[in-house]
Amino acid sequence: SVNYFTVGQRRGEANTYFKVKRVIRDYLNYCHILKYEDYGAVQINPSLKKSALIRDALFLIIAKNTKKKVIVFFHGWDWELANQLSTGVIGSIFKKVFFSADAIVVLANDFAKKLQEMGYKGFLHLGNIAIEDSIAQIANLPTERDQGDKKNFNILFLTRVEKYKGIYEAIETFRILKAQYENVNLIIAGDGSELNNVQKYVKENNLKDVIFTGYLEGKEKHEVFKSASCYLLPSYNEGMPLSLIEACAYGLPAITTPVGAIKDFFIPGKMGFLIEDLNPNSIANLISKYISNTDLCLSISEFNKEFVRARFTPETIASDIEYLYELVITIR
Repeated sequence: SVNYFTVGQRRGEANTYFKVKRVIRDYLNYCHILKYEDYGAVQINPSLKKSALIRDALFLIIAKNTKKKVIVFFHGWDWELANQLSTGVIGSIFKKVFFSADAIVVLANDFAKKLQEMGYKGFLHLGNIAIEDSIAQIANLPTERDQGDKKNFNILFLTRVEKYKGIYEAIETFRILKAQYENVNLIIAGDGSELNNVQKYVKENNLKDVIFTGYLEGKEKHEVFKSASCYLLPSYNEGMPLSLIEACAYGLPAITTPVGAIKDFFIPGKMGFLIEDLNPNSIANLISKYISNTDLCLSISEFNKEFVRARFTPETIASDIEYLYELVITIR
């Protein structure tokens, strides 16, 4: 008895008129559902972003006014905004609205600690995110010694192409490795505000074997994961990056940073390398260990697949959410 209620921008909204019409229709339909349907709880899923908070604040207020238990699941996190909301008038409004939730779910321990520091007294729950069924099935397959591209060592950067994701560190790391290993390629999969500048940078510096795929999904995404030899995410800021978990499901050794939820679940040495130093020379030295040691890659691959099967499958996440619903509805 779960009703999924879609909010936010839809495809095909040509102009402001259609956006305003959609927003009004969403709120009216939502009010109708809460008035005439007997639901024990409402889960609202904002990111800690200004636009999402403004939109979802009204959904939360409506739910509380209809005497529903409310769970807020923050799927994204902006540290600068979180610090701004700690004080001042806007911060007081945020706390009055969102701290009325019966439970708040976050993806990292640091996010939970911040909410506690801001004064939230309700139930805080550390959540996870689920990979797609098709990718979960990949995690069930055994690691093969000849997996991936047999001729080349492909470094995969699959995420939004933004400065804070470490895209330029990834490129400079590749430049260093390319001078040592002729068969190294860098695959940049994704779009973002920095994509055009990155493509220009690669062209101006005459970097060969940098492959831009654009945004990928479905079969194309599956193929690029299969062809990769390792996954690189030298990010400055994260919540819980789904792309990193997907890479582990495919058995890829990873190199990433201890930010957001990554440091809560990533096991250095077992899953790959966790880097504090974003110096491209340091990152290149670590990737060189993957290039020269096939057995190391195989042992990491087997561990990563097992790790994902135990924590990030849809069945595992569904059980965790069911537990949370029962707790909020029947106990609190």
